Amino acid sequence: MIRNLIDNVAKGEWSPHQPIQQSVYIDSEPQIRMTPFDKYVSQCCQKEQVDPLSVYHLMQRKIYGDMADRANRSKIFRSNIHQLLCDWEGNCEITDMFEDPLQTPFDYQSYQSDKQRVDSLKKQIHEHEGLMNEMSSQKLKEGLVNTREGCVDCMDRMKNHQDKLATDMDSYEPNYADTWGNLAMKDDSFYRHTVKDNSDPRYQEFAKRQIDRVIPPNIQKVFMNASLLPILMKKENRKLSREIADLYGSIHEDVKKIDYLLDKLPETTEESKKSLLSQLLSGIGLGDDSEETAGSPPISSTDVANTVQDIMDVKTDDSGDEDDDSGDEDDDSGDEDDDSGQEGGGGTFELSFF
Repeated sequence: MIRNLIDNVAKGEWSPHQPIQQSVYIDSEPQIRMTPFDKYVSQCCQKEQVDPLSVYHLMQRKIYGDMADRANRSKIFRSNIHQLLCDWEGNCEITDMFEDPLQTPFDYQSYQSDKQRVDSLKKQIHEHEGLMNEMSSQKLKEGLVNTREGCVDCMDRMKNHQDKLATDMDSYEPNYADTWGNLAMKDDSFYRHTVKDNSDPRYQEFAKRQIDRVIPPNIQKVFMNASLLPILMKKENRKLSREIADLYGSIHEDVKKIDYLLDKLPETTEESKKSLLSQLLSGIGLGDDSEETAGSPPISSTDVANTVQDIMDVKTDDSGDEDDDSGDEDDDSGDEDDDSGQEGGGGTFELSFF
């Protein structure tokens, strides 16, 4: 369907300023429906899951390629086009007229991938909100921070997409746009007037057949299509740009929500860790002041595990600093270890929290 659409526009059989005839059935009766060109393109794109902006650009490229091929095959066509081009632009090459100014078009597939990633990040935020009272604060914080980094990256990518669309806006017009527009106004005879230079009817008939193979009878409509397509491309560009701007704003709000959730998470300070350990020791009869912790709330196993792990991490860091000092005292402590071994050693015990 898309290929047929592109070919019809490139041949001048369909044009953006003319509605498309569609055969439909209403109450089992065949009817002819006139559909605006851009609406028809949107319907085709939805069925084949492509974006209209890319389809319009493919139409342009098809027109450029076909025109360059016609100029190579027909000396009459080439000389007439070149003469008009020089009248507008001065001394220039006709090949420049058929080059595509948009060499690296907007990557719609990349944008769709980023859009799906945004949906995934929004689901993650919703899941984090539901686990605020169920998951440990440390794990929840890590998840929120990772999600926030993903949101910030998506914001950067959306900004790049918008910048690309803004850059492409100036590349939709064909090279020497005034010449294209002027050629769209020419009568069909402009492209064939040299056929009558020879009075021999047989030559005229032969030349006409050769030109008809290269130049379609509605060639001026092809030039008109090349002049009208940039309007539709700019329309789709602005539509995409607004959509991306809305996504950018939505992600920005998600980042603010994550910051709010992070602020709500409890912070574990050194003082609270020591207080928790004091309560733990008092619970097993080793605390100094059991009255201070008598009215304290019960200790959860998660808090105990986190506090003990934090203390062990701090102890590990401190022991690393003491290794250098302990090396000088090894010789002096050797005799003391032998004497202490002969005396009755104090009892030792292991404390397990689990």
